[in-house]
Amino acid sequence: MTSDREAEIVRLLREHETLAAGDGYASSDFQRALKWAVLIDSPKHSSQSAAEIAEVRAKIEADGLWEQDVEWRIFTVTSMAIKEVGRRGDEQYLVTVSCDRQVMSCQAPTIEQAYKFARLYTRLIVEGFRSVGPPWADI
Repeated sequence: MTSDREAEIVRLLREHETLAAGDGYASSDFQRALKWAVLIDSPKHSSQSAAEIAEVRAKIEADGLWEQDVEWRIFTVTSMAIKEVGRRGDEQYLVTVSCDRQVMSCQAPTIEQAYKFARLYTRLIVEGFRSVGPPWADI
């Protein structure tokens, strides 16, 4: 049985496909997977993400920096950070996610966008490890 949340995400994916087709191209399986990864962690579709964004916002407002380390495999820790950069009125948020000799980073205009990319980069690292192995391994 599909939850309302999953049904809404599938609807949004199909809507995206329709828009892409109208532009004359079809989304690849990889593009659909990336879109799914972003939507599944969206605060619109995840109360856990909404609560976590509120925590991120509070920490950044207090200290200018939010950090979280998550051990998802024995001795394998993913470190996420969102740091406010720029001046008041022109805030930007530097996102950095690192794990197992990998670092992914970007600058985002809002805390919500920064959170979205922190979660996406985390998924890319973890699922990449699980599907093709770590970058230091010969596959």
